[in-house]
Amino acid sequence: MLSHPCRVAPALLALSTLAPGALAQAAAKPAATPAPAAGPDLTGLPTFLQPVPGGRVKMGMTADKLIEAACQTVNPARPANAAPEKVARALKNTCSELGSIEVPVETFLLGKWTVTNEEYEVFVKHMRANKIPVRVPYHWWRYGCKEDYEARLPAIAQQFPKDPMGALYYWEQNGTTLPYKLVDEYGKSIAKLPLTYINYREAMRFAGWLGMRLPTEAEWTRAARGDGSNVWLWGTNKDLGDRWQEKILNLLKLEGMRDKTLKPVGEVQFANGPYGHFDMVGQVWELTAELGFGPLAGTKSFADEWKKLAADKLGALVQNPPLWKAEVAIAKGGSYLSSGNPIELHIDARVAVQTIDVVQSLGVRLAKSMRPGYDALYSLSRGVYNTAVYETDQTVALTEQIGAEKYELGADGFPTNYHTVSFAPTNFLAPEKSAAGDKLLERSQQTPLVVGMLALTEKALNPDMPAGQYTVLYRQHGVPKELTDALKAGHKEVQAALKAKERSGGAEEPKKDDKPADDKKKDDDKQDKNKKGAWRDVIAKFGLTEADLEPKDALDKLNFIRLKGAVKDNLIVVPTDTNCFLFFDSEGRMAGLVPAGTNKPAVGNPLASALALTAHKHGDKDGTKVELQFSVPLNNQSDKRQMVFKLELTIDCAPPSATNPWRMSPAVPAAGAGAGNENRKGK
Repeated sequence: MLSHPCRVAPALLALSTLAPGALAQAAAKPAATPAPAAGPDLTGLPTFLQPVPGGRVKMGMTADKLIEAACQTVNPARPANAAPEKVARALKNTCSELGSIEVPVETFLLGKWTVTNEEYEVFVKHMRANKIPVRVPYHWWRYGCKEDYEARLPAIAQQFPKDPMGALYYWEQNGTTLPYKLVDEYGKSIAKLPLTYINYREAMRFAGWLGMRLPTEAEWTRAARGDGSNVWLWGTNKDLGDRWQEKILNLLKLEGMRDKTLKPVGEVQFANGPYGHFDMVGQVWELTAELGFGPLAGTKSFADEWKKLAADKLGALVQNPPLWKAEVAIAKGGSYLSSGNPIELHIDARVAVQTIDVVQSLGVRLAKSMRPGYDALYSLSRGVYNTAVYETDQTVALTEQIGAEKYELGADGFPTNYHTVSFAPTNFLAPEKSAAGDKLLERSQQTPLVVGMLALTEKALNPDMPAGQYTVLYRQHGVPKELTDALKAGHKEVQAALKAKERSGGAEEPKKDDKPADDKKKDDDKQDKNKKGAWRDVIAKFGLTEADLEPKDALDKLNFIRLKGAVKDNLIVVPTDTNCFLFFDSEGRMAGLVPAGTNKPAVGNPLASALALTAHKHGDKDGTKVELQFSVPLNNQSDKRQMVFKLELTIDCAPPSATNPWRMSPAVPAAGAGAGNENRKGK
């Protein structure tokens, strides 16, 4: 079990939870390029990453094996005599693993150890130096800065009177500004200890900043089990066998009371995985990437094994299956607190964690695919990313991601900075099967098409906007009929009012309704958009006002609309006589736009995404031109017909070169050749 949970206050949800929308439901599987036989090229990558070769990993437990493991942990010396109620408790906590499945896993990189406090501090220092709010782990303040904590006790007591959790709630509200030190309550350094007191959302944000992500559950299992089918990490050890024994606690350094604490990473060699990763079990529970707590091996396989469990004398004591939950994270590996419940230490053990929970026995191990920029986009799309403009079931097609990246490494091989340009198109443009290209482009005049997600770690020069993650939309030139009609009606009415005011010497004349009764009835029967004065609502929807209609030649010169900008109360002018790409930030506000050229997007066969970075001067500023070509399926039913887009922007950095190498997405087939669109569902 996870111990000492600390739930984040509801008031902080806006800081840590994923924005609502289809993207929150996506559980994308990394799709890295298969590594060559000699192993992946690690040039320029952080040195703490250790390769995990691709292959098929076996996951899940049969009812017989699970019962056997539970009995061993309850009574290692005589499993057949294990206390039934304790076995039932162990089975209840692990029965989500029932079933068997083999999952393909591409070659990927995994941290040799879980993230340490000193490694996370690099992130904290960077964010605070750039005045970006980031919450420090609770114990960094509570025990690291005891003097500050004690000085705040009167304020804590006043704010949370007689509440034993008051200090925790205070930290939840003020953790972004509190001081910290990497020492424990005795003044001893915790720099080399695993990072804890971090929730899923914070972990994703941190991972994205490093151009990394969390491992999937299948990847984590691959790193712990390799090609085998062993139940326990040490299952291939001929002397120990694939079973739980009492002496395992001693080998894991979890036997004595003094051992039941966090240890410096890598201290317990017995807990190493088959590919050289430290502390795979018995240190801290490790968060994995996907959201959703369901049957590990799938619904059908679970149901088959559940029946077998129910038919067993001990298994029948577990009367109800687990309660499946969608918006929770999964953690693996058990922790230093698992010595009293060692069933948590077998490879398939898992526990569900709320995405806003922080726990003193829960940590993070970083993973990375071999695709440049992929992991940054993966993690950021699960952080504070606004998908309000997305259609239902519309998400990011990460299988089509393209990108470039570069690391700056410290003397210890840990990143001090990360640079990336990463883009992935959406999985479709419109939900309806009948969606046609021309109709979609015409519709974009009123509701721009969501075409992809862009992550930039560099400031953009054109458009002028800061580094960040953006939703990219496309708007075709032109004015929708609804707005054209409203502008005509509004211009007529505004001009009439101006003339009347001029005749009266500045005073407004009383309004008259001298229409014949029959005409008036016809007006009343029309839609709201055609009623007198209803045009105001229409033009307001496009950011226009009556003042825009006051010039006599307004209809000839109104070649723009306005959209809500990233700066408060600021509106951005969007030309209606030019095709444009629009960029919306993580708050759902427009941050900038760039022209999209005179040619409208072409409709044709799927086209592999392509990226080019070249030197480019914007004004008097040297920068890098980013050229993107990608295609998006027209609808949610088929990916055979896709719309091809070409996007260009300029960023504030030097382009890749022999002296400034970046890792780049591999070359793609020539335009029209088609490639890699087998899965455009965003996974």
